[in-house]
Amino acid sequence: MRKSTAYVASILLFVFPAFAQSGSTESGSIRGDVFTKGTNGEPAVLPGVRIVLHGPITKETESDAQGAFAIDSLPPGTYEIEANAPGLSGRLAVEVTPGTSSTIPLEMNVTMVSNTVNVTATEAFVADESAQHNTISQSVVEEAPNRDEKIDSLLPLVPGVVRGPDGRINMKGAQSTQAGWLVNSANVTDPATGGQAISLPIDVVSSVQVISNAYDPEYGKFTGAVSSVETRTSNFDKFHFSIQNLAPRARDRDGSIVGIGGFTPRTTITGPLIRERLAFTQSLEYRFVRTPVESLPPLQRDTTLESFDSFSQFDLKISDRQTATLSVAVFPQKFDFLGLNTFNPQPSTTNLHQRGDQISAQHSYVAESGALLSSRVAYEEFDADTFPNSQAPYQIAVETTEGGFFSRQNRDTRRVEWQEIYHFSPKHFLGDHEMKVGFDFSHSSYDGRQQFLPVSIVGTAGSTLEQINFGTPTIFSIQQNEVAWFAGDQWKVGPRLTLDFGLRFDRDSVTNSTHSAPRASLTFALTGDRRTLLKAGAGLFYDRVPLNAPAFPNFPDRTILTFDAAGDSISSVPYSNVISRGLKNPRSETWNVEVDRQVLQNLLVQLAYQQRNTVNDLVVGPETTPEASLLSLASRGRDFYREFQVTGRYQIHRQTLNASYVRSKATGDLNDFNQFFGNDPQPVIQPNSRGPLAFDAPNRFLAWAELNGPWKLMLMPVLDIHTGFPYSVVNERRDFVGPRNDKRFPQFDSFDLQVLRTFGLPFHGKEHKVKLGFGVFNLFNHANYRDVQNDLDSDRFGQFFNSAVRTFRGKLVFGF
Repeated sequence: MRKSTAYVASILLFVFPAFAQSGSTESGSIRGDVFTKGTNGEPAVLPGVRIVLHGPITKETESDAQGAFAIDSLPPGTYEIEANAPGLSGRLAVEVTPGTSSTIPLEMNVTMVSNTVNVTATEAFVADESAQHNTISQSVVEEAPNRDEKIDSLLPLVPGVVRGPDGRINMKGAQSTQAGWLVNSANVTDPATGGQAISLPIDVVSSVQVISNAYDPEYGKFTGAVSSVETRTSNFDKFHFSIQNLAPRARDRDGSIVGIGGFTPRTTITGPLIRERLAFTQSLEYRFVRTPVESLPPLQRDTTLESFDSFSQFDLKISDRQTATLSVAVFPQKFDFLGLNTFNPQPSTTNLHQRGDQISAQHSYVAESGALLSSRVAYEEFDADTFPNSQAPYQIAVETTEGGFFSRQNRDTRRVEWQEIYHFSPKHFLGDHEMKVGFDFSHSSYDGRQQFLPVSIVGTAGSTLEQINFGTPTIFSIQQNEVAWFAGDQWKVGPRLTLDFGLRFDRDSVTNSTHSAPRASLTFALTGDRRTLLKAGAGLFYDRVPLNAPAFPNFPDRTILTFDAAGDSISSVPYSNVISRGLKNPRSETWNVEVDRQVLQNLLVQLAYQQRNTVNDLVVGPETTPEASLLSLASRGRDFYREFQVTGRYQIHRQTLNASYVRSKATGDLNDFNQFFGNDPQPVIQPNSRGPLAFDAPNRFLAWAELNGPWKLMLMPVLDIHTGFPYSVVNERRDFVGPRNDKRFPQFDSFDLQVLRTFGLPFHGKEHKVKLGFGVFNLFNHANYRDVQNDLDSDRFGQFFNSAVRTFRGKLVFGF
């Protein structure tokens, strides 16, 4: 860790000399009025609007009762003024010169995107939100090192978010299936498994926000954190076209070029169809990517991903107070050799082929009083099929697996969702109130087919120790209706205290239950200058029940046969699939406390603690009663997560340094339902136990920066160091030996770097932008292993394999 940190320090000192620079001593000021146009075209002043100034320094203020504002003591330079209010937003650039006062009118228009206020990762002021928000801004989306060039790959830039050993994103100590996944406020989870079920070209993403504690009652159907993606608004004034990744990457296997390693062309066009009235965006991306497992033979080590993502969006300005947006996403995908690793060769893996599409329509209307009505309707289809790569019998041996994968699935899911949210006009009673009410209805359906083939467990002597036989394939159909209604009030008691109250009710037809979920939070300025804020909150959250759970009794039953050393059968035990004591919606109790201190004008330090207790998680395990042996699915799982976080952010001259340390603990029941009945299920189900969760990383240091380097280079280094993930020890019968997840992989240590340079390219009398650069991942080639031989009876027990090697990626983007 010390070696990597020294390397990073030397690089930062070279590319960030601006820290030593100082600005002019003579300052200027900005004054203005905030207004919007009414239906009659006349301007109406807007009091109490939050105004943020970005530039050489960052400042925040509010408009007064007459809509006026003033910001003094500004160093000379170019600033961008940003104003936000419910349903309205405004931006304006202004130049500040020494010794002068600039006077500007700031008009606010109906926003075309989400109604939540985002704090971007490059803002250095102390924000008012009581919930812990981390937003990956558009500049980070474009400039961060991103091996897969997918938005999910950027989420680990947020403290407390890690990519687990299974490749899935785990936010704030929760399974990926426990999180909320939203795109333009629409639920984009798979109704069958609860996991994320959409893929977008990254060019259309404006920002992605991770909300650790979503106390706003608008949010529900999760027990972890929330990932909320917002897409870019279409360009209303002129056309813009970009194209990139036109050259395929070679597949290098031990120094020889063997075919194509990857080809990911992407193009996006946006512009007006009717100027200032109707605009559109169209983005297309084709992906063919081979990802190697370095510990396998050269031509048998690749997983293969082939996908096509299309996103279309139409933005309509109906009037000065009404807007509408229609978006269509199509995202078929083929993932071959899913689950490939050192001990699972290609013939023994499964193929996952998915087909998905989503249609979403939004409408916003702002009344003369300032009230806002937002309406949204969405329809999603998501189908998934899994099938093996071999027809040979599936065998699990000590050193490897053989034969074709045992599971075949066909899942066809549908969801339709309707949401209405009404924001009242600001009310004034013992302070200022911003209140809202809303409801959300969704109907989901799941038509499926499950087939399991025999599984043999083979010992070191080559004889069969155990065999799992399954019943005949089954077909089933499940329906679900979910209704939620909610109300919230943001009460600004005074200039130093803001209280947020919310109450949400969730009704689920699968569990036949209705739950109330109250939430409350506060923001209190500990100092009169608002440079030190105390934030705290607590709330209840109820999760959805994935439709695989009520379908569980319809899955094929199993019979387990055991054998002695001579190959003779010792026992034969049939297990029936049952749901024990009915299904319940998982519930989490969450609270947090945070102190933010603006130590210097451009330095923000945050100390935060959060804790979450989750009950009624879905766990599965064998049970034996006097009457029968059962494979029981029960809502009796428990998870616990706590996190202490220290974060610092320093911004100067449009450059930003971010650093954080997180000390956390994630424990819970280990027989999570999805690991046995998800896309890549495990055939052997041992009794449930508690221990560290598979993605638990108690210590993590994360640092990244947006830097202006020499020769007009834009550099973004990312350093990620964390404790290795836990794993369990088994014997040749696949029985656990000792406590589960009490061993760990070596420390993870990765340094990634993206370097970009923007050039002007003359074309047809105009200058167009070309971005040229490269990314390097795991620059110092640290051994970050992904596989371990955990079988106690193996001669290689305790050895680690399949490290992620140093990887380079070129980048060339043409913009017109």
